[in-house]
Amino acid sequence: INDGDLDIEAAFATEGFLDLTSLNGTIDIDAVIDTSGPVRLATGADLVVGTQLISGAGSIVLESDGDINIDAAVRTELVTGEVNITAGGDVAISSLVSAAELVDIDAGGDVSTTGQTSSLVSPTATIVSGGAIDVGLRVDQGVSASAQTGVILRDLTQEWTLDDDNGT
Repeated sequence: INDGDLDIEAAFATEGFLDLTSLNGTIDIDAVIDTSGPVRLATGADLVVGTQLISGAGSIVLESDGDINIDAAVRTELVTGEVNITAGGDVAISSLVSAAELVDIDAGGDVSTTGQTSSLVSPTATIVSGGAIDVGLRVDQGVSASAQTGVILRDLTQEWTLDDDNGT
């Protein structure tokens, strides 16, 4: 637990649970984190994932009172594992977010993916937004999406726009 900014600049791996918390500062991940156990990153400000974040077994939890920017792959690698993202502000994804079981996003602001390679990949996904949702995804079993101002879900070949702002 840290009370200020937390910058991770050296790659590391661990076999157990990795929990990094910054109560009042930002967390900026600039080095690959590869762990065989669950990962939790929590901050009272913004969270930036600038390099790969991988959990070999378990879930990845990203929590921020501010915005979350995912600029590199975040993924679980085994048969079990979820990626849970909770932000008080926007969630902006410009890379891959992949989970073995579920990708769950809850944002106070907008949720978006940018670029052709950024997408959510999981058997199921749940997205709740206090703003708009505009994401690319590959979901086999189902997606639930709810937003205040609009929902756009797309894969590589199709695009869906839901008229009622609360789509399933």
